[in-house]
Amino acid sequence: VSQLDWGQRETLQNGVQIISTPSRHFSGRGLCDQRQTQWASFVIQGDEGYAYFAGDTAYGPHFEQIRKTYGPPRVALIPIGAYRPAYFMEPVHLNPQQAVQAHLDLDAAHSVAMHFGTFDLAFNGEEEPVETLHEAMASASVSEDNFWVLDFGEGRDVPVP
Repeated sequence: VSQLDWGQRETLQNGVQIISTPSRHFSGRGLCDQRQTQWASFVIQGDEGYAYFAGDTAYGPHFEQIRKTYGPPRVALIPIGAYRPAYFMEPVHLNPQQAVQAHLDLDAAHSVAMHFGTFDLAFNGEEEPVETLHEAMASASVSEDNFWVLDFGEGRDVPVP
């Protein structure tokens, strides 16, 4: 386990680099330790490009900043669930429309929807995030070939650019 601040990196034995990047959320595990640590997303850099793991995040300028710093990712894992009620969840979670905008901000070749459908985490239920994501993708002309919703246990090969 390595503790990384935003922008710091850890190089693994195989040469892959894990880089801590910004996100928007809150932190804390108890009653007295709120907002004392950073929340992070990660760039996983290899020889053939990088994957971006957004983690648990709200929408913000960090997506465009990551693209400007590292270029477009080959694949981005972007959360789409736990967004209602908006007054409570918007500061910490993306809604499906914002997930599509994050995909566009990153200029990701492919994105994978995550953080949905496992259990009821918010008022949007288990099915609504995917339905709303498909509507947002259609509105933004984002193809299902580029933003994937995988079934449990399903895998995909990410094409080499």
